[in-house]
Amino acid sequence: MKYYLLLSVVLVLTGCVNATMTTSPVSKFGPVEQENNKKGVIEYLDNSQIMDSIRKANRESAYKQMFDVCEGKYTIVNEFTRTDAEVKQSSLFSEVKMTDRYKVIEFQCL
Repeated sequence: MKYYLLLSVVLVLTGCVNATMTTSPVSKFGPVEQENNKKGVIEYLDNSQIMDSIRKANRESAYKQMFDVCEGKYTIVNEFTRTDAEVKQSSLFSEVKMTDRYKVIEFQCL
């Protein structure tokens, strides 16, 4: 029983620390005018059900990706919360209904 509990905790922790670049401001095939207007969008999981340390790690991952893609300098243009539809998660003993909440950050490279 302890093994399954430990395994599920490891799987949750490894799957939760994440930020996804949904719109990258850099494209080697993009138009010339795009080079002067490098805007992007990144989002990360921000559910109240996850630990605060994971939520902070997700935000840091987003910051790092924005920093990397903008070669260091960027500004946050807009930030808002996006909510996904209700998701049912079942286990052996119960069923949990969750709504995934994401922080979405629109940013611009300087």
